[in-house]
Amino acid sequence: MDLHELMAKCDLDNNGYIEYTEFLTAAMDWRKNLNKEKLYGVFKIYDNDCNGKISLDDLKESLGGNERNHYDFIKILKEADINGDGEIDFDEFAELMLNKLS
Repeated sequence: MDLHELMAKCDLDNNGYIEYTEFLTAAMDWRKNLNKEKLYGVFKIYDNDCNGKISLDDLKESLGGNERNHYDFIKILKEADINGDGEIDFDEFAELMLNKLS
């Protein structure tokens, strides 16, 4: 499955974003077939500037962030950011996903 197919499968309302509830729904389906390659494909969807890390801005852009839910995204970032650099690298993302889905 390529990134476009993955996006089409996850973006249930076809608005061009994978919102948090769509993400959780898709994550439950992925639990059965989870592997690093697939996780990396998902990681790349959120890494909007392709720098190998997911920033707060990447999260907000990918999940439709706004002023009302700004602190929710900060909470997500802090939960996943194990090394405290203010961004989520792939290893941190994989650990978060594997822990949330187990």
